[in-house]
Amino acid sequence: SQRKVAKAARVSTWALSRLFKHVTGKNMIEYITMRRVEKAKELLRQADALIKNVIGESGFGSHTNFSRKFKELTGVSPDHYRKKVKK
Repeated sequence: SQRKVAKAARVSTWALSRLFKHVTGKNMIEYITMRRVEKAKELLRQADALIKNVIGESGFGSHTNFSRKFKELTGVSPDHYRKKVKK
């Protein structure tokens, strides 16, 4: 969590959030979600990857959350993405 990172870095969560946003242009949650979706896209390009494994390996906790965030960031469902990249 952001609190744990801030504590490890010995800064306040506010300072960490501000610095993170300044450096990346995104807040920490947005950035982590973006990276998880990028990992999921990489995994979905593999023909034998099962959706349940993609969800776990990309760090999402549930199928619902995974599908919602994936579509929000890519504009397509995970299944549609997989079919699109295999053409």
